[in-house]
Amino acid sequence: MTALIYKIEFRIEGPIMGWKRPAKGHGNQHYDPPEQVSYKYMVGTICKTWMMKRRIPLLRGPVALGVQVFYPHPAKKTRLYFKDSVPDLDNIVKNIKDALKGIAWIDDRQVCHYLPTGKWYLPPETYAEFDYALVTIREASRNDYPSPEFPKPRRNARQIPEPAGVDGSEGEGGSRPDDPGSRGRGVAT
Repeated sequence: MTALIYKIEFRIEGPIMGWKRPAKGHGNQHYDPPEQVSYKYMVGTICKTWMMKRRIPLLRGPVALGVQVFYPHPAKKTRLYFKDSVPDLDNIVKNIKDALKGIAWIDDRQVCHYLPTGKWYLPPETYAEFDYALVTIREASRNDYPSPEFPKPRRNARQIPEPAGVDGSEGEGGSRPDDPGSRGRGVAT
């Protein structure tokens, strides 16, 4: 019998916001900017609504996360595929991870694997007035582990390396000092 793996997929519409550094307030206290707080609340509400409709509980084990962000294609540009300007992809993902803490998972440190993640422009023939993000969250499975084809080791793991000096690498042509046939420091007299 296979275990049921929960999968959460939802769409965030509107301007996609990247994480912003907390600002300093009175008494050196840090706080998130108000627009970031409202954005995190919106993302959390969308996810919570999606989970409640499907009766998906809070994920407690390792989690895989994918965030695919799509932007309207610029009107005066030729065909572009990737969006390489602000906000940075890692800041977008961090903001979404922070927003889903306590809603989709207990803590964002549970995210141990990334599903396809990126920032793209929609094709020019696709009309869209706003950008959106497709968020996929699921329990991490054993299939997420990398393939077993790791690089071959340089030597056999059971092979014991020879002591230094036996192959002449340290002596550089002279005999070893502990050799009974030699006198002094490897120089025959």
